[in-house]
Amino acid sequence: SSGNPALKKAALAALANIGSPDSYDVLYKAAKSVNFTYEPTDAAEAFLNYTDRLGEENQTELCKKACKIIFKANQTDEKLHNYSKALAIYTKYFGSEALPLLLKAVNNSDKAFRYSALNLAEKMDDIATTRAWIEKAKSSADVTKAEIIDMLGRKGDLFAVNFITESLNSQSASVREESIKALVKLEDTKAISLIISYLA
Repeated sequence: SSGNPALKKAALAALANIGSPDSYDVLYKAAKSVNFTYEPTDAAEAFLNYTDRLGEENQTELCKKACKIIFKANQTDEKLHNYSKALAIYTKYFGSEALPLLLKAVNNSDKAFRYSALNLAEKMDDIATTRAWIEKAKSSADVTKAEIIDMLGRKGDLFAVNFITESLNSQSASVREESIKALVKLEDTKAISLIISYLA
């Protein structure tokens, strides 16, 4: 019964794990009724897990619909962890379709949220994605630009080398620092002479 949170939690978790389209309304209503906040029945968590299972079960349209509902309902600071999980699910099943969402996510003032988006971006290994992140970095504030350069270094796409090399001339110390670290990751010993020349 609804008066027993432990039982309801178990029932929601079981439905989420099965991942049937038939459970969508029940699980969504449960999460919506608690406004996607943490509470004893873990309804928000169940809906997130269910969304992931929909992707696994190849229920792509329903998975996409659920992700978009989660994005819309979880934009306040205390709910960004839900948004992050949904972004991870969306990226997992829809790949480069998630790119506009990730590019938008790095505008957020919450550092942990930006980092989770950049960690997802790092796994997208096509050149078009790298190009999009370079353009984003060029138009971003220094703090975000430095974080994007760090991600590009980890991503390992040599297409980013020219942009990162140019960033060694930035007015921002953090951008210059991240550029040096990224160049070492991308070019290893080849970066040595370039870095020394910037010290001269």
